[in-house]
Amino acid sequence: MSADGAAPPLRQARAAKRLARLPIFTERDYLIANPDVAQAGIDAVTHALQNGAAEGRTLFSETALARAYGRAGRRGTAAERAGGSHGCDAARAGHRCAILVHSLSDEAYRETAQDLAADLSGLGFDVTMADETADPWGDHGTAIVVAPNDFFSLGLGQLWAEPSIVGDMLVVMDDPVESIEGGRCLRPLLNARGAIELSAVGADLWAEADIPTFRLLPKVRVRDRWLEAADLGHPLMLAAPERAREAECHPLDWSRRPLDLLFFARESSRRNAALGRLAGSLAPHRCFVYAQQGIVSKAEERLHRGAHWRISGHLSTQARLTLHLSEGRFPALERRRIVVQAMAGGSAVVSTARFADPGLEPGSHYFHEDAKHIGPLIDWLILDPDGRRAAERVRDRAFDRIAAVNRDRTRLAGLGAFLVDRGGPEGRMP
Repeated sequence: MSADGAAPPLRQARAAKRLARLPIFTERDYLIANPDVAQAGIDAVTHALQNGAAEGRTLFSETALARAYGRAGRRGTAAERAGGSHGCDAARAGHRCAILVHSLSDEAYRETAQDLAADLSGLGFDVTMADETADPWGDHGTAIVVAPNDFFSLGLGQLWAEPSIVGDMLVVMDDPVESIEGGRCLRPLLNARGAIELSAVGADLWAEADIPTFRLLPKVRVRDRWLEAADLGHPLMLAAPERAREAECHPLDWSRRPLDLLFFARESSRRNAALGRLAGSLAPHRCFVYAQQGIVSKAEERLHRGAHWRISGHLSTQARLTLHLSEGRFPALERRRIVVQAMAGGSAVVSTARFADPGLEPGSHYFHEDAKHIGPLIDWLILDPDGRRAAERVRDRAFDRIAAVNRDRTRLAGLGAFLVDRGGPEGRMP
């Protein structure tokens, strides 16, 4: 960092160049979406980097986002195109990695960090876990930030967002690229050494922006228990059918499930409208429908979302079907809710969106139907013997895919070399 605290010019230029190459960003679209910036005569790239992303402004045009989702997964990322070698065992042995996750991040992100730590330890890395209270200027080996939307925007984590620090780090991306949360971490991402991306859409986009990117297929935990003792008295659990309140869960026991359908997600105007249209279709069935409203503070959010995460995971093991309604206009795969909870919990997923993920096929791993026809589909899956058999087949294929990914060592192919090549003080960028 320079003496006056500004980012070094080379780092500023790198971030600006990457943003300009990002397929979903154009200066014209940004100025149309933010007319006050255009009226002030401010450069679009500079404003987006310095102010726009942090302020939660509209960064990307809907047309560009739709195009990105439409072509997701048709090409491999730069790391995958390079061949995905396993790297040198000698180089990995003893190579230090620090996995950083904010102390206020929710349990889902913390599990992602823990699972990544286990994967890297299995590859021979010396792995430690830390949070935002660690020394940003310390020598952490390869520093990897999980949930950068939380980490770089809350409390002491903001110190780590300095380009001179984040430029030597890798970030793990797991949020839809168009989300406000993703926007908050755009500047650190553009300054970072590279990205480990869990979605096909993001992996393609970051690679096209010349950000070194590794597409990781993460493990998914299959559990026999989600709940903590305190969760049993939570109002949401008390609202569930009595047979769904057992602490133990049986992920593959379809016939004993007390719920026909589960919907558990954040509310949005699009979701509220869809649920209103579906109310008549859902009424005859045993449904648990919860649309979570906004939370006031991050500390309150963690308190609520911790319990909500465990309860929604548990209820996924109690429901035959899980309903997915897109939060916005784009078919983002909510991996934690759909894969980690519903599919791993043995619930067949019914979605109004075709997921932009090449590993999940509609009709094979989940049901995809237009919103106006989803009511009759739900009736068929619940009431008709052929429909129930179809639901069980889809449920089984999705669960088998999770099991196959968990067993597959090749999913980590190239990750060791990716980290060694891009991490640690020996390869610091200017």
